[in-house]
Amino acid sequence: MEFSVISHPNVLEIAISGQFTFNHNQKFKQIIELLETNDCLSLTVNLTGVEFIDSSGLGMLLLLRDECLKKDIPISLQGAQGQVDKILTISKFDQIFASAV
Repeated sequence: MEFSVISHPNVLEIAISGQFTFNHNQKFKQIIELLETNDCLSLTVNLTGVEFIDSSGLGMLLLLRDECLKKDIPISLQGAQGQVDKILTISKFDQIFASAV
């Protein structure tokens, strides 16, 4: 998993790419730490580059959502494709997260 940060006015976008699995939990903590150091009004997680996600990856997204809820920051997911989109749909993440346009 790799990620990049794109700052828009009041919006923080995190673009994740590669495989998103348990092996990446330490790297994912860096994303959560960004919420501590950034004064964004909303967060968008761009999953366009994610090729595979496992249950741990789903859990990490839920942890990120929990942190956003604590800070009253809306979070949305965008760009999931193929198998990743199917897993998010089956897991009902479309009902838990907003979809960014």
